Amino acid sequence: MEKRGQMKLSFGMIFSIILIIVFLFVAFYGIQKFLDLQKNIVYKQFLEDLNADVYEKWKSTQGSEAITYRVPSSVESICFIQHPEYELEVNLKKKTFPNTENIEHVDIPGTLGGNSKLCIPAQDSKIKLILQKDYSAPLVKVVRVNE
Repeated sequence: MEKRGQMKLSFGMIFSIILIIVFLFVAFYGIQKFLDLQKNIVYKQFLEDLNADVYEKWKSTQGSEAITYRVPSSVESICFIQHPEYELEVNLKKKTFPNTENIEHVDIPGTLGGNSKLCIPAQDSKIKLILQKDYSAPLVKVVRVNE
């Protein structure tokens, strides 16, 4: 006899609950991977745009231009450093990692001006910097925007 107040769950009901839990887990995992992919795309687009703008400024005879780039929300700052293997370091909210792709035609010693690094903070997922080339300079300098 079944006691009053007790409920027996059938195998079908238990199996359905397990399937719902598995589907929810897979859905959240897929959403997380999609968001990570979107952050990587935004970061790669930043690097491509920066390289293209530096190249355009490098081809010109002289000029100075303030440019704003979009970066992922996890980026706190972008730092230019003097290093034999890489010149750009990305500071995230929880870690720092080097960008292994060098940016060509950037005057790193001129950009740093005797300092060990030049960090440009991100505000509202945007990096603002100035690309500057003097008439007789062979490379482009990166300058922080003073606001």
